[in-house]
Amino acid sequence: MSSEGTTIAAGWYRDPSMANTQRYWDGNQWTEHVQPLPEPGPQAFQGQTPVDPTQQYPSAPAPPPAAPPKSGMSTGAKVVIGLGVLLLATLGGCAALVALVASNTELPDGTVVVEEVGEEPLVDQPADGFTDTDAAGRTDQDEPTRGFETEGDPALGTRASPLPYEVPINITWNTFGDADGSVWTTTIGPPRDMTAEVLADNEFNTEPPDGVLYVGFDVELVLQEAAKEPLAPGFNFSWELLGGATAAAYDPATIETEWFGCGVLGDGFDDFGEVFTGGTLAGTVCIPLPAEDFGHPDTQVALHFIDDSRAVFGG
Repeated sequence: MSSEGTTIAAGWYRDPSMANTQRYWDGNQWTEHVQPLPEPGPQAFQGQTPVDPTQQYPSAPAPPPAAPPKSGMSTGAKVVIGLGVLLLATLGGCAALVALVASNTELPDGTVVVEEVGEEPLVDQPADGFTDTDAAGRTDQDEPTRGFETEGDPALGTRASPLPYEVPINITWNTFGDADGSVWTTTIGPPRDMTAEVLADNEFNTEPPDGVLYVGFDVELVLQEAAKEPLAPGFNFSWELLGGATAAAYDPATIETEWFGCGVLGDGFDDFGEVFTGGTLAGTVCIPLPAEDFGHPDTQVALHFIDDSRAVFGG
């Protein structure tokens, strides 16, 4: 960088090609070394020869050419696909993990387009004729699966062949964690309209929405066998009412109310209570239900397990 008869000493100078940046001049040409421009002031360029703004500066070096597209799979893509396989393995439980074959194309800007080749993902096949559809409930499916075993007739416990009300029956839970393999003597009472009872039970409980009743049923679970004690089974299941008229499944949160579910119950069933072998969990379960479903002959109670299978009780 020189004008006639003048040589510019090596040092840091304002980069003519980049704003707010200094580039190092080695005495003959610009180098690739850059740094932020110091704050303005009398010491900003201390120890450097002032540069005459009228001098003809050499051009800044051209940026290096862009790296050619990489072949194969980038590290980022491998990480994303690895996490996806890990998630499939975690959620699949005992189900077979579908093999995934992935090919990728990396665009010049670094974007990786991943194409999946292989089988279609497995479709969940929940039990007893219900699968998730929307907030209103679930619709029928043809081939249910079971995550539990019943004593006696193994065909019982479905929508078509429900377990009877008010008859103790041993149910073995095929689930995850400490409750896997546990055996519970289970007795379920028939649904009843307990709207008035709920409103009288606590002053803060409120009327159900129009066209909805507070419907409850009595539950008794006696722990017969368990690999670990005490056992709190609440993470493994939930309670449902299967509407006969609406053909939908309702848990305490399906229909929005002012309080969660029916509100506060003095003798409500405690899903997360702990028991030892021979101990009993008992109480009332209350679920908001459309009035058209109450009293319908096909309205049933379901013990809904976390793997989406259901032990169904009916009259």
